[in-house]
Amino acid sequence: MDEIREGIINSEQEAGNLPQGQNNEQSSKTVGKSLSEPIGDEMPQAESFERKFQPLQSVFAYICWLVGYLLCRNYPVVSAPLGGFLLVIGLFTVTTVILKKQGADFGKVSVISAVLAVVVSLGLLLSSNETMQTLSYLFSLCVYAYFVYSATGNTLQKGFSNFVLADFIKALFVLPFCNFGNMFKAMFSGKARNGGRVFGKTLLGFVIAFVPTIVVIVLLSYDEGFSEILRGIFSFRLVDVFLHLFSLGLGIPIGMYLFGLFLSSTDGNVAENFNVENTTKVSKAVQRMPTITALAASIPLLAVYVVFFISQWKYYISGFVGVLPDEGSYADYAREGFFQLCLVSVINFIAIVVLSVFARRDDNGKLFVLKVLSILFS
Repeated sequence: MDEIREGIINSEQEAGNLPQGQNNEQSSKTVGKSLSEPIGDEMPQAESFERKFQPLQSVFAYICWLVGYLLCRNYPVVSAPLGGFLLVIGLFTVTTVILKKQGADFGKVSVISAVLAVVVSLGLLLSSNETMQTLSYLFSLCVYAYFVYSATGNTLQKGFSNFVLADFIKALFVLPFCNFGNMFKAMFSGKARNGGRVFGKTLLGFVIAFVPTIVVIVLLSYDEGFSEILRGIFSFRLVDVFLHLFSLGLGIPIGMYLFGLFLSSTDGNVAENFNVENTTKVSKAVQRMPTITALAASIPLLAVYVVFFISQWKYYISGFVGVLPDEGSYADYAREGFFQLCLVSVINFIAIVVLSVFARRDDNGKLFVLKVLSILFS
């Protein structure tokens, strides 16, 4: 320690900060004091930070829980396709209004994604095929996540880019979990704090009273007059009550997911490691499929399409003169063919995505074979 003090004093004297005649003992005491002082005492203490939510965010937190409940009640969607369609329309409409008030600048990508989701959701009403209805519903909900993500300007690159798949992954699997636990904080934050507390205490009271109330009702149901009054007041089955409570409970994590997506998207500064540079590195790392493997995986499927086109050729060239498959009408042929084409399009889309993600490129990042296969599948 003495050597360090002497070294500091000598350097200060050489720099002209200390007079040559200054008492070395006094300087040593001064430097020693500065070295012995605890550093932590001079640093400001970190202040605890509690996020304050805007009233609009608190309202949207309740909406997310309601949407989670409705999604549970509407499962499976094939049992109530009209309800699923109205839920998709309502979800996009309400979110658009909220995002607009939050200052979101809707670009072409977000607008096109919203229109695409609404158009595809029409399959819930136009198709009686349960598989197509389920796929339409799931597709619309997945595009909703991308819509919220892109409407708030979080895409890795502006406009249509090669990072669309990465944007989808970030919107579906990263951003919602960055603020997953903030839904209830938003519900009980700011001006909504007192109302939220009252709501929570009231709900807790109902939950506590639920079981003993049911037990008392069962015990008193021996009386026919009492039972008749109850049947007049409560025309639903007890199992329906449990189903609603289950939907409310399961709607909580769904609502937390939706609100986490919304909050992370509007923040715009979360998951910063998920950027263009890191995404490019990951994409190059997974592009290991040899060209010959891509061809071998694609040729059988394309060969099936060729055989199918040959088998349908007579209907293509003679459809206007009444040549149709046996026991089929124009409406059946058109309707079934259309929805089969939709399902095949989904398969082809998956094939193109797999080739684009895993196929090996050349040194310039291009692959002529990949372009040819993508055109053929399209």
